[in-house]
Amino acid sequence: MNAQLTNKKGAQILPETGDWAISVKADPFIAFATNLVTGFAGAADGSSVAFNQYQEDQTLVFKKFTSSTTADRFIVNFGHTSNTSIAAVAELDENGLGIADQFVDNKSRVRTSHMGLGYGKEFRKGAGRLQGYYGADAMLFLQGGSTTNTYGNDITRTQQSSRLLKSKAGLTLGVGARGFLGAEYFFAPKMSVGAEFGYGLSVYSQGAGKTNTETWNATDGAAETEADGTSSSMGFSMGFDQEIDSNTPFTHIAGAGMASLKLNLFF
Repeated sequence: MNAQLTNKKGAQILPETGDWAISVKADPFIAFATNLVTGFAGAADGSSVAFNQYQEDQTLVFKKFTSSTTADRFIVNFGHTSNTSIAAVAELDENGLGIADQFVDNKSRVRTSHMGLGYGKEFRKGAGRLQGYYGADAMLFLQGGSTTNTYGNDITRTQQSSRLLKSKAGLTLGVGARGFLGAEYFFAPKMSVGAEFGYGLSVYSQGAGKTNTETWNATDGAAETEADGTSSSMGFSMGFDQEIDSNTPFTHIAGAGMASLKLNLFF
């Protein structure tokens, strides 16, 4: 039964020349299902059920089969987050004293963006439902971010010597290459589950960033804004996907494989 290339209805089980496939990590879906059970069970403890792992961990791998045993791989990961936190603080009078029952808001907005792209070649072996594959990927990664703070009280009233208005991280550019080895089992026509392991290297460079700081000039009795630069950095790493993922800015794209359960759909 497992060696058949078609099911009882005659549908082709394995991929063919010209087929496309999409591969996603199944771990977030499994974790979400688990959280549903544990979340409902722990509702009395205030447990929440969230699907944030999809955003944090998911990378899509598209495949175009040039033959029944070879495929081009296209790795894609785009992301943008914007989080704003608001803290209510006492409104201050001209002497820096709090006004009774009067509050203003201090706001902090943190934004990050990343883009990961990759291209690779995949070679497959196996005559039955169990297929092994191997190959290599080349990857490009870009990442940037900023933090913007706004304050409800003027610096003249807070008696602070300085405070951060905005910081912008330098653009991070990284390139990487990885070899991979995996296996998948076709449990239905053009549908499989499997796992992939990768080992590679990455090199990245982060440019200098900028900060804008508001300071209080006691001599002139006025607030001033100062602009400063931050240092740049470079890095290199090699190892398994899990290690690269934790030590370099390839937080998302390097996890294209990893030793994780993967769901593959062919069409």
